[in-house]
Amino acid sequence: KFAFVGAGKMAEAMLAPLQETTIENETPSVSFYDVSCAVAKRVAEKYPSLTRAESLDECVDGADVVVLCTKPQNCDAVFADLRPVVQNQKTPPVLLSILAGVPTERFRAGLGLQKVARAMPNTPGQIGCGVTVWTAGEHKELFTDADIERCKGALGALGKEIYVEEESYVDMSTSISGSGPAYIF
Repeated sequence: KFAFVGAGKMAEAMLAPLQETTIENETPSVSFYDVSCAVAKRVAEKYPSLTRAESLDECVDGADVVVLCTKPQNCDAVFADLRPVVQNQKTPPVLLSILAGVPTERFRAGLGLQKVARAMPNTPGQIGCGVTVWTAGEHKELFTDADIERCKGALGALGKEIYVEEESYVDMSTSISGSGPAYIF
């Protein structure tokens, strides 16, 4: 199960192809939550096969991967709300962050999760033509093969996913793959 916290434009770029992909030989279950009722309603109407959660607890319950898609400047508020939710999970989920400029160590400290992956998808992913650079960083050994496959599968649904060992490469790629398509569109 994938749980999306935040359902804005970049989350939508991931939700669209993810609902039609296969990971671990099945179509993943996807739930999402957004603090904006208007955003949540719009996404629910556009993607009826996804589960609109009414709370963070409902969204994250039983998730294998929590995809964090909020605005970077809202990290502290999100951490305050999300930390008790992920800490109460029977099995701690993987956190897959698409927040630009926020290092994995900040998520580990803020949420108390150890398995944190960081990625920078771009909007061409909505049509399967994106390029996403991602990393599990220096704590990759904590990830199971299934954890890595889930992250690769979700990001691969957007187009090409490129794994890098060092988190600094994600920062470098952000200016190109994250912002570059805007100049074309």
